[in-house]
Amino acid sequence: MEMVLQNMIKQFYKAMKEPIPEGMDAMDEISLIGLLKKYLEDKRYAIVFDDVWTLEFWGFIKYVLPENRRGSRVVITTRNVELGCAIRESRFPHVHNLQPLPPESSWELFCKKAFHGSCCPSELEKISIDIVKRCAGLPLAIVAIGGALSTKQKNELEWKKFNDSHGSQLETNPHLESGRNELIHRSLVQLSEVYDVGRIRRCKVHDLMREIILKKAEELSFCHVLGDEDSSFNRKFRWGSVQKGTNTIAVETINRNAQIRSLLLFDIDAVPMLLAGISLTYFKLLKVLDFEDAPRHIILEDLGNLFQLSYLSLRGTKVKMLPKSIGKLQNLQTLDLKHSLVKALPVEITKHKKLHHILAYSYLSNPERRFLTARGVHIGEGIGSMLDLQKLCYVEANNGKGLIEKLGKVRQSRRLGIVNLMEEDGLSMCASISNMKYLESLIILSKDDVQVYLRNNRLSYDPMEVLEALPNLLELDLINAYGGDCFCFTELGFQKLKILWLYDMKGLKTLKIHEGALPALKHLAIQPSPQMGVPSGIRLLKNLTRIDFWNMPREFTYNMRPQDGQNYHIVEHVPNVFFHDFHVYGQTTLSLR
Repeated sequence: MEMVLQNMIKQFYKAMKEPIPEGMDAMDEISLIGLLKKYLEDKRYAIVFDDVWTLEFWGFIKYVLPENRRGSRVVITTRNVELGCAIRESRFPHVHNLQPLPPESSWELFCKKAFHGSCCPSELEKISIDIVKRCAGLPLAIVAIGGALSTKQKNELEWKKFNDSHGSQLETNPHLESGRNELIHRSLVQLSEVYDVGRIRRCKVHDLMREIILKKAEELSFCHVLGDEDSSFNRKFRWGSVQKGTNTIAVETINRNAQIRSLLLFDIDAVPMLLAGISLTYFKLLKVLDFEDAPRHIILEDLGNLFQLSYLSLRGTKVKMLPKSIGKLQNLQTLDLKHSLVKALPVEITKHKKLHHILAYSYLSNPERRFLTARGVHIGEGIGSMLDLQKLCYVEANNGKGLIEKLGKVRQSRRLGIVNLMEEDGLSMCASISNMKYLESLIILSKDDVQVYLRNNRLSYDPMEVLEALPNLLELDLINAYGGDCFCFTELGFQKLKILWLYDMKGLKTLKIHEGALPALKHLAIQPSPQMGVPSGIRLLKNLTRIDFWNMPREFTYNMRPQDGQNYHIVEHVPNVFFHDFHVYGQTTLSLR
């Protein structure tokens, strides 16, 4: 830190055209700090620290600079999110997150680097626009690519060749190698989708970095992506991805690699060709097997021989039944059956001690109820022995009271979805849920009396006493799950809940929200509750950012109009309030403002 302090002192004295103190180069760190503080204590100063990366640097420097109440400014740029959070919590609270450059600025920067500030030649304009688009507004990428192109001949063929292979250019050009390393450090892993509760759902990497990753993975025989354009590939690899079409070479390449650990299939018709004539036992090291959206029938006879398998996805396939041999997969951690045709899990599934995630549901359209309902899977009472299970979405509750009671033993649950819950199982359900202290998401759908012509089977008592005590609950969806006329959210209830959906509770008249309840709630959805008035407690929910009302009475909507609505003050603080109505012509959505 001594060099940093010496540099700061020299720049301050130079800016004021004052002589640098004698002997400063021989001073220790404590003396330098004293000199700097004394010099700045009666001055208004501005200082910029560019590209700060460590928390240690900030922890040191924030105590060096005096806070003398003279309007001084400290500007810090960083790629470290943790450092940004630390600064936000200090006496420097203003943090600005930089966004990608807009198209106009990206083009201007590119032309400045590629053509030294001149205009782009007309014959290169189309290819230049494509290159800039691939940089996705990242300044460093634009500068690196533009600088490289500035040294090349200004003809379309040369630039097209560069554009087709710029991933390898980045890998081999010494001038760009340092730029590539900078790209890795500058948050090239970007968030593309985040759940409302704040969990990360999807990430992506920059297009340039993706090409480098794939190239390096092939060189190391680690991973290979096979598509329609592949003509041959003779190396061995451990992770394989087959994409687009029915390329025979891709199929043959996979079938030659017995040592493969992971197999992902995207947008293909080649499932019957893949593994043709070869038992699944041939791939005895396979850990990841993903058949998502495979369009044809998949044969799983030898599935139980994949002893190393930890991830199996049959999402969106036409598979109707899992083989009993799945019980042999003792290393299986994730089973994804979303939107498949599987309706029941074999009893052998309960032998799995390492299974963490069972995702098995399909959404069904219900014109009478005007929203999607869900179908789960049947599972036996042996579920109680799966002590490490964290996600179970959704399970059919109509297997009997024993199943609901056994769920209480699955104490590690983070996310739970129950469909077709019967009223007589309501108390058992509440008792089981009360054991799930880590539960973050709970979705409950009661038996649909309209479809199966049964009496109303919704719970007749308020389950909130049990639910609001769950310390980690982030999301709660209750669909046709309560037959009472009053929901009460008591003080200090649901301290972490961020999403609350109350659907198809036609008898609900009152929604009471006490001071201190639901302090973290961001999204509230109600559909439909025709007898309910505007809940006055909404005004207490200071962090609420969105409300959705579905098929509510016209008077309910009118009373919240900004111009003259008597209840507008209740939702005035909420940025986004929407009213949705289903009708014979489709759906209409109106915004309050």
